[in-house]
Parts: sequence; C-alpha cells; structure tokens
Amino acid sequence: MNRTLGFYLNDAGHSVVPANSVSPLTLENDSQEYALSWEKGRVLQDFQVVYISKGKGVFQSTQDGLIPINAGDAFLLFPGEWHRYQPDPEVGWTEYWLRFSGDYANKLMSSEPLSALRPVIRIGHNKALFQLLSESAEMMHSKPFFNPWVAAAQGIQVLAHLAVADQRPKSKYSDQVEAARCHIFAIVPANSGYSPTVENQSQKYVSSWRKRKVRQDFQIVYISKGKGIFQSTQSGLISINAGDALLLFPGEWYCYQPDPEVGWTQFWISFSGDVRRASRMKGAVV
Repeated sequence: MNRTLGFYLNDAGHSVVPANSVSPLTLENDSQEYALSWEKGRVLQDFQVVYISKGKGVFQSTQDGLIPINAGDAFLLFPGEWHRYQPDPEVGWTEYWLRFSGDYANKLMSSEPLSALRPVIRIGHNKALFQLLSESAEMMHSKPFFNPWVAAAQGIQVLAHLAVADQRPKSKYSDQVEAARCHIFAIVPANSGYSPTVENQSQKYVSSWRKRKVRQDFQIVYISKGKGIFQSTQSGLISINAGDALLLFPGEWYCYQPDPEVGWTQFWISFSGDVRRASRMKGAVV
C-alpha cells in the first residue's frame, strides 16, 4: 500500500550526540546498510532529509567540499550520491531525519528548489518543520501500524518547507505570519442568514442549497463544530455532525449547508494535480 502512494517512508527518527563524546559509527540506524563513518562515507539507495536543531558540524558530498553545518540547517541526501557528515566533537548536535522513496518522491526531489547540487538548506529554526519531523519519528517507532497516507503527507510537507526556505520572510513577524496562514476557516453562527458563498467570495466557488455546485478541483471540508446536511451525485441527504469531513471531486455536483438553528465551523482545503485512486471515494463523507 505504501508503494502505491508514490511516496513512502522507510525510516524516521532523531539522534543526540553530546559534546565531547565519541560520535557513533551509525547515527541514524543500527543496520549496517545505513552505517555512517567519517573515513568511508556512505552511499544510500533512497532519499534522506537531515535537519540539525542544535549544535554544529560539517557535511560533504560528491558535489561539494566540506560545508559547515549549524543549528537550523538541513541537508539532502540522494540515491547513489556519496556523502558524509558529523557533529563538531566539542559541541555535538541533535539531528532529525526522514528517509523515503517512491515515484512521486523522485519527482519532488528532481524539482528545481531541491537539488543534489545544493544539498544544504539554511532554513533556520522552523517550528512547523521541527514538529513534522518529530511526529514522523514518533509515529514510525511507537506506532507499528501507522497510517501510510498520514506518513506520506507529513514527508511531503517536510519537502514543501525546505523547497520554499529561501522565500520565507525574514522579519521579526515571520512566525506570526506563518501561523496566520494556517487558520483558513469559516464560521456560520446559529440563526444567521446563511451566505450562499461559504468558502470564497469569488463566484467561481459559490455554493448554495438551491444551485447545485460542480467543482473543477478537489476539496476537503472538515466540520469541527455544529451540524448540517450534505448531498452529492452519489448520495441522498446525509446528516453532517462535528468531526465529519466531506470529499468533493471535480465534475461531481454537490450541495451542503449548516443547520440554521445550530450553525457550524468548517475548515477546507482545495487542490488539484495528479490524484490517484480518487474515484473510489467520490462524494464521500468520512
């Protein structure tokens, strides 16, 4: 199942190398396949992202000489590329890593922002990236039957943060701006005049109960509070409650609205692209 997604995790974790300690032969994994020594270096058969949250050290690959690595730096490891890295013995470091493969992973890692020619990314102390790597490490090792869809999504998000590292605003308000972007939602209070435009003021996305809407892209709608109803090409009227999510597909008509006496709070995300196996779930409520 992991492989059919096109992006799947092989490993995730973190390692702490204290100052004035002998750096272990294998930083990430006890398997000899992934053993890393400074003298020999290493060649992997899959991709890996390494993020240094504390400390400093050095990195070297086929493409570059020695590159200083500091807290807040990430570096990319590519299949077939020789590399080596280690913490400063007097300082040590804390590293988080993600190892992954797949056809979609190949496509992402072949994009312009992510390149073996520029393996080191100075992203800085990124809270969202740190949280994704931490959650991936915990999921891989504490939950043996983890959801591969969630794991793949987290891995792709890690690459997304790294791909736009150079475009992030560099002001004292950067964290506030980034946090604000995450809060995309709509609240329809109880006993309110329900606006026909739920998600967007653009007529392109107008949704009303009387006019059944046909989308041109995909959308996920999550109801966090309240209740209402939903109907699509595939279904009759379905009751919607807090904790339900709606999956909307291109070319499928649908309509939904909150209970006028209760209202609801909804979060949504619209997206396009090569989404595989989507036809199984058309018009679904999950």
